[in-house]
Amino acid sequence: MDKKTQEKLNILERTVQEQAQFEATALNNETDKKLAEEITSIKLSFEKANKDKFSSNLKGLGQDVNKQSFLIETEYKKRVLEKREEIVNKIMDAVLGKVNGFIEAPEYREYLVKNIGDAVRNIGEKKFVVYITQRDGERYFDYIRGKFNGIEMKPKEGIIGGCVAEGEGLIIDNSIKGKIEEQRDKLSLMII
Repeated sequence: MDKKTQEKLNILERTVQEQAQFEATALNNETDKKLAEEITSIKLSFEKANKDKFSSNLKGLGQDVNKQSFLIETEYKKRVLEKREEIVNKIMDAVLGKVNGFIEAPEYREYLVKNIGDAVRNIGEKKFVVYITQRDGERYFDYIRGKFNGIEMKPKEGIIGGCVAEGEGLIIDNSIKGKIEEQRDKLSLMII
């Protein structure tokens, strides 16, 4: 991959991470505020309604408040998790759009060859198969054969681009889908 393409991918990754962090912080602040308001409201209403009751009833009241607080907190945490998943999905959709554009770009061919070369070097002398997309095979089969004499290539469903090499119990995942999933996992952990 050329330096310009790598820089573009790095900028895209930083932008996606910054946007996700900003949205996560705003969501967390809003959730904390609403949770505090709800808890205070419930607590005040219970205290006002039961002000004149005996102290034994206050113990039961405290348990009710704790139960309600727990239920509200659980609901808000559920909403935060749903919102986090929504944000991650939105970002991943944007990334996939950019990736699809990259796959159509002329630089993609060299990116693919580099990924195959990395896989070949990592596997070494072992017998292996390189899996690529059907489309990449149709577009670049002869070119790749010219770069890597004797390489066995097969199409594989489910990869977006790049390659997956498998041989003798070893799997090298240099696919774009694998890299996106890895970034998705990192992004999900960042948005808390």
